[in-house]
Amino acid sequence: MIINKLAAILVLLLALTALSLFAMGKLSYVEAEQPTISCQNYKFYIYGQAGCPACSETKKILCSLCGEEAIVFKDFTVNESYVHDIVKLYKILDLGDKYYIPLTIVFSDNYPIISCIGYRDAEAWELMFQMSKDVEGLLIVDYNGNVKIITDEEVIKKVTKIVLGREIIEVSETLSFGEALPVIIGTALADSVNPCTFSVFSALLLIALSRKQKLLFTGLAFIFAIYAMYFAIGLGLIKIFYYISFIKYIIVILAMFFGISAVISGLKGFKSPIPSKFKEVIESRIEKAVNPLSAAIAGVIVSVTLLPCTSGPYFVATATLSKLNSFTEAMILLMLYNLIFIAPLILILVALLTLSLTTRQLKEWRTKKLDIMELISGILLIFIALYMLFFLEY
Repeated sequence: MIINKLAAILVLLLALTALSLFAMGKLSYVEAEQPTISCQNYKFYIYGQAGCPACSETKKILCSLCGEEAIVFKDFTVNESYVHDIVKLYKILDLGDKYYIPLTIVFSDNYPIISCIGYRDAEAWELMFQMSKDVEGLLIVDYNGNVKIITDEEVIKKVTKIVLGREIIEVSETLSFGEALPVIIGTALADSVNPCTFSVFSALLLIALSRKQKLLFTGLAFIFAIYAMYFAIGLGLIKIFYYISFIKYIIVILAMFFGISAVISGLKGFKSPIPSKFKEVIESRIEKAVNPLSAAIAGVIVSVTLLPCTSGPYFVATATLSKLNSFTEAMILLMLYNLIFIAPLILILVALLTLSLTTRQLKEWRTKKLDIMELISGILLIFIALYMLFFLEY
């Protein structure tokens, strides 16, 4: 019986993860299709704007050819300096007096090999890739499809300086999966022992006061709602942090600030920063969680109302994930973070189902350990900040 219940928990958790991955398919920050040509060292810098159909189609085609991680979209509406860049490039490359977009500059190992104006289909791009391998210099394709080759090294250096001069920080601000993994595990552990998170555990314990026959599915609905909500919030935060430069120092500052605050709070005696009105909302909603549907609704509300208190580690984690080269790796680590985050909830549910523990015993243990948990959470965040500052170069 116990094994069956544990198996049910595992199956439902895997199902939720699968649904999360399926839901990601329509987000704007998506992973591209698998590359169809050999372009490992290619980097595409597309000058344009979000509302330009030709720009969007160009980005889509290049993503399908070489992958999302190879694309840098320089949007005029986000950074006006890109307008000045395109004017300089038109002048240096003698592209004419009329300015068309998109203007795509292709680099291979930080050397410009192709400059293309306007939209081109996949077949045209594959042809340009082949032509660039057969010639020395910078291949220029103008708006009308006319081709010329620039071999002047001074011109090529100027193009490199204009395009990469503002991109050096962005290119260097990337992390590998291995570098990000300890940060994600550390912040997830800090979040999972956060006393505010244990307020969520208390909510789960209140649900446990109902009949034990309902406990499994009601508890699972509550936990999975929290998992799904935090996962969705994480996707939004990754998207926001993706566009912020100097992110390493922002992450370090956030981690140090929240870490020191947690240590001070733990030493003085933890007091929940959640406003009393939010607490009333949580308690009233939890009291009504007598079936899986109402428990899921309670989980969503609890996730949102507790976010101001638990956001410190999550901000650090999602800011870190925003600088991974691979979207797939970012999603794997985001799922890992949230699995660690909800692991104590699952353990409590299993304990209530399988052990002779009462909700009163668990609540008494939680109350005695609040200060210690806050202190541990703060120390973990401080160590993460120091690790990123001195051991991660990006």
